[in-house]
Amino acid sequence: MIKRLPPESPAFVDSARLLVQLHKLLRTGQGDSVQADSVRDQMDGPWRELDEENASRIRGLSADLYSIGEQREASHLTEEQASVLHSQLESGDWHEALKFLREHELCIPPADLASFRGRCWARLKHHEVALLFFEEARRLKPGDEELNALYLQTLIAANHTGAAR
Repeated sequence: MIKRLPPESPAFVDSARLLVQLHKLLRTGQGDSVQADSVRDQMDGPWRELDEENASRIRGLSADLYSIGEQREASHLTEEQASVLHSQLESGDWHEALKFLREHELCIPPADLASFRGRCWARLKHHEVALLFFEEARRLKPGDEELNALYLQTLIAANHTGAAR
């Protein structure tokens, strides 16, 4: 049974959107720019409105975004760990799956980790966030047809139809 998600607060949605903007600026070397400072300033208001659970989710998203581009080796999940993750994904417990991925990220190959994160964020309807993770997964696993399909679906869901074409 798919877990029903509580509605997200506007503060959470704004925080996630602004965090993605800041991440994109950091990735392009503009972390010290006036534009990045403006985004940081804009983040203050929504941040103060977050409850502890959503503040924790935003901190988790921030950590996830910083993992993009890291080079590392990975071991593998145990059968029990893989079963837990599979159960969370099957039940639609996307936030718990994201927590699990953070706790076990060194046991998951980077392309798979990025793909799982993209899937979770897409299911949470945060398509701009999901795109970042699908882009990373595609960079690490070029030519993977399933990733390409997920990326295209997410581009369309994010209203980037021109890029999808």
